[in-house]
Amino acid sequence: MAYHLPSLNPPDPLMRMLRDEVETTKVSRNAQARALEDLFKLFTQQRSTIARNDYLSVPRYRNAYLRYHFPLNFARAAYALQKVAEVYPRITELDQVIDLGAGPGSAALATLFSLPSKKRNYVLYDRSRAALGVARRLVDGCRADAGVKRDLGSFQTRRLQLPTIPTSSEGTLLWIAMVYNELGSNRRDGPKAEAFAERLTRSTRPGSVVLLVEPALRGPTIELMRLHDALIARPGWRVLAPCTHEAPCPLLEIRSKPWCHFHFRWRPPEFTRHAAESLGLKSPQASLAFLALERTGAQSLSDDAKAKRSPRRARVISDKMTSSTGKPMFYICAEGARNQLKSPPQPCWRGDLLEQAQGGTYRRLAQDGNRPRERRKPTTKGQNQGDQSQGDAS
Repeated sequence: MAYHLPSLNPPDPLMRMLRDEVETTKVSRNAQARALEDLFKLFTQQRSTIARNDYLSVPRYRNAYLRYHFPLNFARAAYALQKVAEVYPRITELDQVIDLGAGPGSAALATLFSLPSKKRNYVLYDRSRAALGVARRLVDGCRADAGVKRDLGSFQTRRLQLPTIPTSSEGTLLWIAMVYNELGSNRRDGPKAEAFAERLTRSTRPGSVVLLVEPALRGPTIELMRLHDALIARPGWRVLAPCTHEAPCPLLEIRSKPWCHFHFRWRPPEFTRHAAESLGLKSPQASLAFLALERTGAQSLSDDAKAKRSPRRARVISDKMTSSTGKPMFYICAEGARNQLKSPPQPCWRGDLLEQAQGGTYRRLAQDGNRPRERRKPTTKGQNQGDQSQGDAS
């Protein structure tokens, strides 16, 4: 039986710890807004400089990140966990968690508060000593909070300069969240996707799951899609989500360059809303791209994953559009191809997992309460919208 994960929103005890952390740095609302705007520029217009910009070690940028990006990235990680648990319930049993490029630990903490309570060993790696210090304080604060009814297991923090990937043991959940896009390519290693896929293959062990989360911008998502293809071309890797097949990504062959990303709704904490409103960001809708793979070694796909896969399954990869006949339609990814879905189930949303019934119609397999509101004006056929605000950029 699948485990139903809780809300995407960070729990109140964690938010209290985070609020106390950001309030230790006294900055004006205007200074907060400028720092957050600088981060948005870094994550969008100046992406090529991120690899050499240790922004989390700069107090004003770290404060702005904690106010806005930490809760958002926690929600992104929780959403990705939901989607993986729909098809791979065994993820709840993994007892080793590595958060690579952890920053202040949003992905590790999303794991702690989203999966069933279980003694797990967490190791957080990052280049920023200051960011890892925040992660430790957040965990220590949760340990001391009587409202946290969870086994917090063991937490270790270690400094590490990417793209180094530590060797993991069997049964590890390896997070690479909002990190892959920050890695530059090294010409000596060859194409970025091939080089990183080789490092992952050498460093992970059978029985582990690698979960990558990226901003839903076209460039970083296409890089993630290329990494998908580089990994499945190697023996010992199987995709768990969002793909429902083992074929190369069909979107990479389309001239208009659509990209595979998803939306969800969340309720950010008050201090996050204030930070967002200072830049005119008011939408409760957020976006992400993600990719989850099981490391199987030379073995076949695990029985658990096999039971959750079928050639009749598909993933909705577009918003609602209007066909040439004026009727609603979606694009779906199924059996290695992007197809039109002209008779969608009701309701239907980007990110839904579908199964084809007899007669060729599709039904939804999983439901959650984090779906975005339906757009008033459906997009036109062939259009694949990306993020609607820079607030989703990173």
